[in-house]
Amino acid sequence: MKCFLYLLFFFIIVGCSSGKTSFHKEENYEDAILYSIMDFSNTTLFSKGKVFNLGFEIIEDRIYYIDIMDNLENKFLYSEKKKFEDNKLPNRFRVYKNKLFVWWDDNYSSDRRILEQLISNNVIQNSDVFPFIDIATDDKLKGAKYFFCKKNLKEYKRIITNKGFVPIPKIKCK
Repeated sequence: MKCFLYLLFFFIIVGCSSGKTSFHKEENYEDAILYSIMDFSNTTLFSKGKVFNLGFEIIEDRIYYIDIMDNLENKFLYSEKKKFEDNKLPNRFRVYKNKLFVWWDDNYSSDRRILEQLISNNVIQNSDVFPFIDIATDDKLKGAKYFFCKKNLKEYKRIITNKGFVPIPKIKCK
């Protein structure tokens, strides 16, 4: 009987915990990146692409800025003749709802797992055979810009625009 009560207690605790991601105070930029990807997946921009470039920075020491834009099937150069780290591939990625998000993060070293993801999404070009890439651009292409308060990720603004620069929106960062 005692074992049964412990087991019942365990299932109640596990059952009460939510499977949804929730915002917590004092989270870091990696949490802000994840939240922006999750929010981006609810936009029409998400359905239009399969590989997205992501950029981030800290603004005014109080705001995480994250930019997400379609990669437009641009290629990343890769050479097997070079050391892996010298290929200048993005070093971070996340697959979310079968879409690939890639970015560079100075806080991490190169990760070979990114190569597999880039190859499977057909965005690698062998630089030994074709050393130059054509870069597709579209001035009308829209992306999402996120502004998160560092101290409270619940406070954020999303701006969908084709502009490269937008002023920092009013956001209640405490």
